[in-house]
Amino acid sequence: VEGNTTQPVANKTEAVVSNSLAGLTVTYLPNRDRDFSQFAQLAAGVEPAPNYSGVVIAGQRPNASTAAIDGADFHDPLQGGQRGTHDTSFFFPQTVVREFQIVRAGATAEVGDTNAGFINVVTKEGSNKLRGEAFYIGRPPALSSADTFGNSLNNMQNEFGGSIGGAIKKDKAFYYLGFEQDYLNVPYWTQFAPQAPGTVTPSSLTALQQQVVGQSDPTAVFRVTD
Repeated sequence: VEGNTTQPVANKTEAVVSNSLAGLTVTYLPNRDRDFSQFAQLAAGVEPAPNYSGVVIAGQRPNASTAAIDGADFHDPLQGGQRGTHDTSFFFPQTVVREFQIVRAGATAEVGDTNAGFINVVTKEGSNKLRGEAFYIGRPPALSSADTFGNSLNNMQNEFGGSIGGAIKKDKAFYYLGFEQDYLNVPYWTQFAPQAPGTVTPSSLTALQQQVVGQSDPTAVFRVTD
């Protein structure tokens, strides 16, 4: 149901160099941002991009890599790389990912359009038996640490979602649906350095010394029928 639970045997006969992330890893390992591609960092030769815009595979640029979901292209045609990685928030619900593969070198001819790695995703699918999952992640501000200057932060996050799959017609047609919603505060403090004696700071500027809280509330939905 969850995909492979053990790593496949290393392929020593073909030129493809890759790692597969097992289904139970994707489903149950903690992941604050619910971005399944972060688990690619568990593979050899893969690191997060310095600007958080995807992953660096074998030292290549993240926007030169590509991705596919159930064989369908998931490449960003404007900025390159995997869709959504430049938005710094999840774009595809982790709850529907069964397993995925990171090809570091030797991608086969049917892949194309990449010279910096390939992420191949397989999603969960429906069956005759109704099944699904649900989750909730909560982080209250009281449990968040202060920033470097000792200012408390309203660093709250609430994230929830789930998935469900079953039969449209027994033994004939099936569906699987996944949904995730994130409500995240992105706080920061505006604070001026101490001024020289005698310097008068206008009240309009001192009023700006406060916490500013932005919001990041992405929604991800996926549906597939077989």
